[in-house]
Amino acid sequence: MKNSLLPHRFRHFYKEYSEKPDLYGPLWIYATMICFLFISGNITRYIESEGDDFTYTFNLIPVASILLLCVGVGLPLLIKVLLNVYGKSDEPTPAANAVGVYGYSFASFLLPILACSIPYSWLQWVIIGYSAVASSVFLIAGYW
Repeated sequence: MKNSLLPHRFRHFYKEYSEKPDLYGPLWIYATMICFLFISGNITRYIESEGDDFTYTFNLIPVASILLLCVGVGLPLLIKVLLNVYGKSDEPTPAANAVGVYGYSFASFLLPILACSIPYSWLQWVIIGYSAVASSVFLIAGYW
């Protein structure tokens, strides 16, 4: 997990992951992201309501779960198909590797999701920007 958070350590991550690919880590990353989105959203709503008549909102959890899991599994499978069709590799990437590497790339978004409950929008954009760049570098290095 720590190797997936640092884009410059990708070679070490890929060496370990190619020996024993798993889908367990990405599944827990997605589940943690869903929990963190719920927590961060409710903290933000609490700060905005200033404590008056605040209630938790649970109705977006199923939507977030379905959307995140569809993006987390569907998009890497689409990327795998595109790479197999247009790529020049002698050995095609197994589906478990494609989904797993994509899932681990989301690890860089875990803490920034919680930080987005901070009411400074410029800070939120800086933190999410770093995570997007780290995730993109991780994916480009992984699929290259």
